[in-house]
Amino acid sequence: MRKTVLMGAAAFVALGVASQAGAATGFSFENLGGAEYDTIGFNIVGDAVFTGDTDDGSGTDDVTFEIWDDGTQLFSTSFAGVIGVENTFHFDEWFPGLIKQGAAGVGLYLYDNGALVLSIGNYNPPHLPDPGAIPEPATWAMLVSGFALAGAAMRTRRQRVNFA
Repeated sequence: MRKTVLMGAAAFVALGVASQAGAATGFSFENLGGAEYDTIGFNIVGDAVFTGDTDDGSGTDDVTFEIWDDGTQLFSTSFAGVIGVENTFHFDEWFPGLIKQGAAGVGLYLYDNGALVLSIGNYNPPHLPDPGAIPEPATWAMLVSGFALAGAAMRTRRQRVNFA
């Protein structure tokens, strides 16, 4: 009897551990985009999608998203997903400098309960030339003020009519 109770207790504990070790499902990266520029850096945008299946202890199913480049972790964040529904989390990250040359692209990784569940090992955003200079706000203010003054001067100028 004692052996049966111990085996039953062990099975109950194992079942509890197994249910905690479950993972979310339906992992995907969607709407990936971004660009790498000649001198100013690169950005990565997109959505991490997953269905929350297991309460990680806080009432949510948590996954971790990481961006790596040549063995260097550039970014890491956790998403808390609602259990029982598809969760979408948007990311838009900017990094100074070029993508390092040791590997093709950057790595995008999703982890659930510490286990890797989805990865893109060499995502390469398109390489674009640097965008043109953007005027400072003071420059815009001076330009608009100049147009306003010119408009006011034209509006207040009196036209004289000469009769023959």
